[in-house]
Amino acid sequence: MVSQQTIDIVKSTAPVLEKNGQQITTRMYEIMFQNHPEIREQFNMSAQADGSQPARLATAVYSYATHIDNLPALKSMVENIAHRHVQTHVTPEQYPIVGESLLQAMKDVLRQKK
Repeated sequence: MVSQQTIDIVKSTAPVLEKNGQQITTRMYEIMFQNHPEIREQFNMSAQADGSQPARLATAVYSYATHIDNLPALKSMVENIAHRHVQTHVTPEQYPIVGESLLQAMKDVLRQKK
């Protein structure tokens, strides 16, 4: 169970994610592919080039932040993501790579905004 304090913290990030989400996710993919080039083959690079993949991830992260206190609202999105991850053979070991890359991207982008 997620604590109310965690819910409040995550929800408080929604305005920043709404405003900077795609810039953050675009930077996240840059970091991830630079540090872990072996996972590039699991991604549709044309969706990277046209920005549609970073846009989808930004929408997902923003949706999570706004609905963390209403998880049933996220069910369809999470099911779609899970299905795609199964199709592309994402392994449990790869999730920390994404998490670390996303946090670094947030730091990079938000430092530039100061």
